[in-house]
Amino acid sequence: MEVRDVRGVGIYTHKYDEMVSLLRDTMGLAVKFAEETTVEFKTSEGDEVQVLAPADPYYEFFKEHAAGPVPLFEVDNVHSARSELVGRWRRDRRPTRARQQRNGSISGLRMGTCTSSPVGSTRKIEE
Repeated sequence: MEVRDVRGVGIYTHKYDEMVSLLRDTMGLAVKFAEETTVEFKTSEGDEVQVLAPADPYYEFFKEHAAGPVPLFEVDNVHSARSELVGRWRRDRRPTRARQQRNGSISGLRMGTCTSSPVGSTRKIEE
């Protein structure tokens, strides 16, 4: 697996308007894309930050499976990278009560693969 880049960061927040205002008005990030429940910003160097409101279809997914901002890594092959990560985790993990739960998660975080843009109507996260 080759990790090529950190393409962006996703932030889910119940203080959506405040976060959007901070990034846009206070920090001066340019709006790349905006919908009713999500805004994607772009820095001057091209890095992306996406903010999700509670009404966004992916808000609950991130709330349930993440504990803060979610980085979006670009890898050479998403399907083989996922298989490799799951295999390494299974090999390297130590038995603990939380990890003994067979819920398809990695330390409480489910591994999803984003097969298209994280914004817009073509978003799709596979588990």
